[in-house]
Amino acid sequence: MTTLRAGKPLPDYDAVRQWQHTGCLAAAVPTVGEYLTGWLAGLHLDANTIRGYESHVRVHLIPHLGHLRLDQLVAENIRTMFVAIRQSAPQDAAQATATRPRPTGPGTCERIRATLRKALNDAVTDRLIPDNPVTYVRLPSAPQARPRLWTDER
Repeated sequence: MTTLRAGKPLPDYDAVRQWQHTGCLAAAVPTVGEYLTGWLAGLHLDANTIRGYESHVRVHLIPHLGHLRLDQLVAENIRTMFVAIRQSAPQDAAQATATRPRPTGPGTCERIRATLRKALNDAVTDRLIPDNPVTYVRLPSAPQARPRLWTDER
C-alpha cells in the first residue's frame, strides 16, 4: 500500500516470488562477489582455513561468478566455472612457469567447490537464497595416486 501511495511502480512477478521464498526482496540481494567478500569478513575460524577460503574467493570465485546476482546463480554457472578452470590450466606441472601459474588440479577444484558450498549454505541460512546450487554440481574424480617404494636412488 505504501508503494502505491508513494507513486512507485509495483514489483515484478520475480521479485514477489523471491520475497515469498526467502523473505528478502530481489533488489536487496547482493552479487556473488559482494556476498563472498562480506562472508569472508564475518568468519571466525582458524587463520589457515580463512586464508584458503580467501585464496579460492580471490583467484577463482569472484573472477568467474562475482558479477552474478546471488539469487540468479545456478548449477550451470558453477559447472562453466570449473570447465574454464580446467581449460586455463597447463596440462602438467612441467608446463607451469613464472608467466603461467601452477595447474589447478582436481583436489583444488574440490576445495574450491567446498568453499563455495559453505558460503552458499550460509546464504541459505540467512535466507538470501532458497537453495544451494552447488549441491547439484559433481566434479570428475581424480586418478588415485599410486604409492612409490623408497629405493636407494630416491
